[in-house]
Amino acid sequence: MLAGEMLYADEKAEPGTANGPRAVLKLIDLPLRGLREDANVGPYVGRGRTWSTVTPVVLPGYDDNRAAKALGLLRKSFVQAGVSEEAVAGAEIRFRGVGYRPGQDLARDYEAPNASSGPKYHVWVRFPVAVTGPLAVGKLRYRGLGLFALVEDVDQAENEELAGGREGNEPPVRGSE
Repeated sequence: MLAGEMLYADEKAEPGTANGPRAVLKLIDLPLRGLREDANVGPYVGRGRTWSTVTPVVLPGYDDNRAAKALGLLRKSFVQAGVSEEAVAGAEIRFRGVGYRPGQDLARDYEAPNASSGPKYHVWVRFPVAVTGPLAVGKLRYRGLGLFALVEDVDQAENEELAGGREGNEPPVRGSE
């Protein structure tokens, strides 16, 4: 077990920062419900319909710069990651080189483990049914790319509407809560 171990910067670190520990690992010893309620972990392991990438998805093939082909490869990636074919078929999927979250780098600026890894996109998806995280998609999902987190504002607003907290079919306005 690694809990309590110190993490040190590697030889590629910025000059002058290689001395001393950079962080200490801490075991998160919470039941699943506790993880979902945790402000840091919850968006990754929560349950909801609307998700967006934290790190870009690397497609499992080449899209030949064609949006329809890229969309097909994204759908394939979700199915390969374990999302049901029915949920993927009914999903609204958007993708682009610019992130959907504030402060994200361009998808092309994320360094993949090898140069021939494939096209990279930031992705926003709304499934017809709630999906439970963690959600990691794409060719390099086991290497840290293609990681999704819940888009909380949207799902919280939808849950309020379902519970009778909103009237009508108007979409929630960001910042009105």
